Amino acid sequence: MIFNTKNRMMIKNNKKRYYNILLAIGLIIVTIVGCEKMDDTYYHFENNLGNFNGNAIEYLQSRGGGYDSMLYAISRVTGLEDSIIAGGGTVFAMPNASFTLALENLNKVRQRAIPPRAPLSIATLDSAELDTLMYRYVIGGLFNTDSIAQFADGLTVESLKYDYLMQLQYFHNSSSGYQEGGPEYLEYSDRNESIFERYWVEATTNTVDIKTNNSYVHILSPGHGFGFGQIVTRMNK
Repeated sequence: MIFNTKNRMMIKNNKKRYYNILLAIGLIIVTIVGCEKMDDTYYHFENNLGNFNGNAIEYLQSRGGGYDSMLYAISRVTGLEDSIIAGGGTVFAMPNASFTLALENLNKVRQRAIPPRAPLSIATLDSAELDTLMYRYVIGGLFNTDSIAQFADGLTVESLKYDYLMQLQYFHNSSSGYQEGGPEYLEYSDRNESIFERYWVEATTNTVDIKTNNSYVHILSPGHGFGFGQIVTRMNK
């Protein structure tokens, strides 16, 4: 009887040990598969929305009102909408939040003036200054991430109308152990007519390489305030 009891206990312990081994192996397999799936997701990350069948203006109009502020600003600048529709350029699109941020900063300064000045909106911004600033978001030539990536120090480009110098720099973050596995983005900078980077004001893209029928569109982060920090000095008149 004692032998049988010990025997049963040994069998029970062996079964428990065997079960624990199988459980551990199963957890290891799940972990490996999960990591491979996660890594694969980042490795194939594409920070773009592909092709759009239409021009850049039609693309902005198709985005459910998210770019209404920019579309309205474009409509106030003589010839800008026609130039964008004609194509052959690259557009850096700003979501509504970019204009909201810039106007809030501008109107806070105007409110603190003595006497306080009336708030401004896109409709009441100085048209000549609006023309100057809006053209900095449209550059001549077709530039996607592939065309910029080959320049390690970035590329100097010109605004469509005034040949104003801007700077484009390509970045590609690494993710999950892959050197080129993370999101790619562009840094778009106003050079402020200076060769020294410390004077440049940059904006970062959220989405890149939207190919329309005749242009490229890159979407700037909503944290970018329209005007590259110049809206107060230019519009507070």
